[in-house]
Amino acid sequence: MLRETSSAALQSAMKGTQQRLEAIADNLANAETPGHGRLQVDFEDALHEAIRKEHSEGVGTAAGSETEGAVDRVQAQVTRRPARSSDATTADPEGDLTALGETTLRFDALARALTKKLRMLRTAIAGGGQG
Repeated sequence: MLRETSSAALQSAMKGTQQRLEAIADNLANAETPGHGRLQVDFEDALHEAIRKEHSEGVGTAAGSETEGAVDRVQAQVTRRPARSSDATTADPEGDLTALGETTLRFDALARALTKKLRMLRTAIAGGGQG
């Protein structure tokens, strides 16, 4: 049985989105902390490239295999934008609140998509409810 990339991609996207939520929370919590540099999380480009790579190479690892595909190895890049001086801040509370809302919606959509995917697989394994 071939490895199924879409579930792995959803899981990887959820991990990256979770890290982004944590970074936004850190930015909001430290909005008034002098010298605090804002955190930024990037993973989408790496995930898109890994998906493209798996599709172009026809990656198919055996189900239950410990072999990982490119999608499984995607790591979010977390960077901190330094403040200009020790008493300055790079705070953007309004932008962070907007990003928090958008990122929360994305995480929820990913969770719903993964849940739907798992239900479809469970139905397929059970024979579609046919007895």
